Amino acid sequence: MIGVEGHIRRSVARARTFWAAFLLCLATSSLWAIATPVFSVPDENAHVAKAVAQVRGDFLGRVEAGHSGRVVDLPPGYDYNHAVQCYIFVERQSADCPAKFGDGSGARTFDTWVATYNPIYYEIVGWPSCLLSGESGVRAMRLMSAVLGSILVALAAQALLARRTERWAPTAVLGLLMPIPAYFIGSVNPQGVEIAAGAAFFAVTLRLLQRRRDEGPGTPIGLWLAATLAGAFLVNARAIGPLWLLVLTALAATVVGWRWLGRLLSQRRTWPWLGGLGVASVFSLVWTLATGAAAGQASVGDVPLVGASPVTGFITMLRATDSWLVQWFGVFGWLDTILPIGAYLIPGLCLGLLVVLAAVSSRRGAWAVITTTLVCVFVPAIVQGAQISRTGLIWQGRYGVVLYLALPMIASLALSWWRHGGLDALSVRLTWFVAVGVGIFSVLSFAYTVRRFWLGIPSDGNPGIGTWMPPIHPVILIAAFTFVTGIAVVAVGLCGTRVARTADVIR
Repeated sequence: MIGVEGHIRRSVARARTFWAAFLLCLATSSLWAIATPVFSVPDENAHVAKAVAQVRGDFLGRVEAGHSGRVVDLPPGYDYNHAVQCYIFVERQSADCPAKFGDGSGARTFDTWVATYNPIYYEIVGWPSCLLSGESGVRAMRLMSAVLGSILVALAAQALLARRTERWAPTAVLGLLMPIPAYFIGSVNPQGVEIAAGAAFFAVTLRLLQRRRDEGPGTPIGLWLAATLAGAFLVNARAIGPLWLLVLTALAATVVGWRWLGRLLSQRRTWPWLGGLGVASVFSLVWTLATGAAAGQASVGDVPLVGASPVTGFITMLRATDSWLVQWFGVFGWLDTILPIGAYLIPGLCLGLLVVLAAVSSRRGAWAVITTTLVCVFVPAIVQGAQISRTGLIWQGRYGVVLYLALPMIASLALSWWRHGGLDALSVRLTWFVAVGVGIFSVLSFAYTVRRFWLGIPSDGNPGIGTWMPPIHPVILIAAFTFVTGIAVVAVGLCGTRVARTADVIR
């Protein structure tokens, strides 16, 4: 009877974690979706054109002379005028532009460079364009993306907080509280789903290996379902997805132990789930190869280092590691909205504390965080270096977030799994410190970015240009974001306090 009651309590607790994480992520990503102008997210204009065309049956577009990308037709209410992005790369300029998306002043075709991308994401988020048009249609598609991404983030949080005795586990959600995941999840861009799916897949894979190591062969179906769902979205978000799946699996096995991966995969009960993940991966690879989605050739002058050697690309990537880190923390717009430099010290300090404490907690903790750090630094450099001759230097920090989120997860779980007893007393205070720090940074990021699009950012004594208004007044949006973020901070802090008390009682 006690066992049944305990199982019910654990199930209720897991469900509560899932729904709390889902609602908080949905709220923050939806606020980003409402507060920022359409097409203010990198490449969103191309992704919207792809989604709008695809749900009307045009999956690949067409090749036309004089166009570098494939051309798709846009329905009424979705005509595109480049003037709607008058503020891009002009920080003083607000989003008050002479043209509005879908106002009839634009072209009914669009030269999209993402026409051959995997269709799954666009099929899910594109259908609201059949009901709404113009900016309303784009924001509706953003909200669909927010729902999908929030489900995956909730699976990640549920896996990370699954054990009652891991006093450091609440700090593992550091990366999920950062503004960049919510910013992209609340946009029409498969980058958001890739980030969320990567976080969920890695978190669940760590739990699968840990359970196999600590509790034997039995594995809950829910974990395998979550791993398969997250993995399927990860491999199909972008062409590089299958590589991220392999890298994250290898990293999890390296941290927990390769023998546990072998024993996990040797169980027959896991084969149906692996089969489902295999089918998703095969579809991704076949689509990429058949459509040439990863085979484009950039022209000299389009981007830097076209035709450069892999060694040059690799070294250039390593030298720019600090730039990729800053972009992970928070660079918004088309990389044209950079926060005051001092703001980046907040997440840097939070992440640095976790990593340093994990490194000094034990030899295995040091091995785990060092290995993860090397993966975060060198894998992107290898990937970009290998294709730089064809693509040029196109890398951005957002491309690596799917790997970077592994670092706070590994650091936090390493402190819980192989902790030094003397550090236990710090867990509650550090959890609150990290939660408050990341919360403050998220609010600062949101407020600064909204201000940039609302009024423009003055520079050199010159005022901003124009006044743009989102559907809800910016002050109300900033207040709402602050409130939701405050709830998330308190929830993480209280979770850390509760887990520490439970761990003390059980110990």
